Amino acid sequence: MHWTKLCLLLAVVAVATADTSAAPDVVLVGATGNLAQKYLWQILFELSQAGKVGRIIGGATKAKDVGTGLIDGIIQKKVTCAGCEDKVEAFRKSVEYVQLRRDEQYGELGEMLDKTGAPRLFFLSVSPDYYPQIAKNINTQARPKAAGAWLRVVFEKPFGRDSASARALSEKLVAELAEPEVYRIDHYLGKMAVQAVGDFRRANPAIEAHWNAEAIGSIEVVMKESETCEGRTAFYDRYGIVRDVLQNHLLELVALAMAELPPPGSAEPIDRLALLKHLKDASSAQLKLGQYEGYAAHVLADSKGKKASTNTATAATVRLEVDTSRWKGMPIFLSAGKALDERAAYVRVRFKPGHFEGGGSEPCDVLFHLQGGALGTATKVCSHLPVPKFPEGWERSYHEGGGSTGTPIEKAANPYNVLLRGVVDGRRDLFCGTDELYELWRVWTPMLAQVEDTGVKPQILPVGQPWKEAEEMMESGGVEHEEL
Repeated sequence: MHWTKLCLLLAVVAVATADTSAAPDVVLVGATGNLAQKYLWQILFELSQAGKVGRIIGGATKAKDVGTGLIDGIIQKKVTCAGCEDKVEAFRKSVEYVQLRRDEQYGELGEMLDKTGAPRLFFLSVSPDYYPQIAKNINTQARPKAAGAWLRVVFEKPFGRDSASARALSEKLVAELAEPEVYRIDHYLGKMAVQAVGDFRRANPAIEAHWNAEAIGSIEVVMKESETCEGRTAFYDRYGIVRDVLQNHLLELVALAMAELPPPGSAEPIDRLALLKHLKDASSAQLKLGQYEGYAAHVLADSKGKKASTNTATAATVRLEVDTSRWKGMPIFLSAGKALDERAAYVRVRFKPGHFEGGGSEPCDVLFHLQGGALGTATKVCSHLPVPKFPEGWERSYHEGGGSTGTPIEKAANPYNVLLRGVVDGRRDLFCGTDELYELWRVWTPMLAQVEDTGVKPQILPVGQPWKEAEEMMESGGVEHEEL
């Protein structure tokens, strides 16, 4: 039997017999990079203190003495614990470093890890260009040998630029790893406020009874940022706002807001994939593209004068539809942008005026406010709906004119903390599966190809101002089709 097929067969057996209570050894590949410094070392410290992980090894391309010194410095500067600095110091001393520059060094790593026999979690905080070879090295040289010891490998986005590249990358990964071993992170799915969208729907069957196109006029999923792309246009000019935000974060929110719920009392997760399969692709969608004033200058500066003009969109608003009897004909607006008037993200479910008795002519909203803005994290419900229940751990306040708002009592955990715990616990519903990834790209690839083939120029937008045309499009329901 071919070695790769044998490894995958053993992987399926290990997944079926794994002891999910055992704390895994963790290997952080790309341990000195920006994401590791900003979030991951702090999260690994917290998980270590909670007993969720065992041995922790940082890996990077640098020589052992250099890498060890860098990891020591990162932990000393970036990992904090008020009143328990001794625990940080003990953590620093317990962390190991290995050089992972050559393929055969994964074999040496595998021998190190085999001494514990624990389950094994790899987090790849590196460019996706390196994913296939690292996956092969893990499969052939660093797969756990102990009976029942599972393997899980975490991958960061981006996962391709379109359907073809996403499929090509995924096929290389699943040639080395079984599907249950692949964990693609979308950090939005680790946000408490995002998960609260589904929690709210489950907790309110009386409101869910009106959760359809007969009662709802539109759904808006919006993510505004006030920061520019200065300093990171090398990435942004290759991907743009649609690939960076709409293709993943915002479509996942659409799925949580619109997918069919499991039966009452069921612990099953919401089936995002089932909803995504019914989303019409965006090839004929109403579309507005924008670019903040000064973006070209940022591209020129970041490229050291090598690249000047660009049609990359830093803002986009799109109208989509779901082709099911429950949602047929109802507009869904996805809107996101850089360098706008504020940092805010929300899902607005706008009920039709007059749908509820005594509701008058004003729209009635359920507003899931996810971050930023004046509300921060909150769920706001208008007075014409049945009195809502808010998720456990949220408190209610009443509006003077009717309606209520729920807000979390405690500060939410960092999404990476939630997601890494999810990996340890095997919570695959918090991650993007291969079939789900294909559906996400199916929606956007035709439209992206049309935009690039026709050279559509984005509207230039003043920095720090609202995007009025996008707001008008969502408010009106989108009247005119903007030709590509």
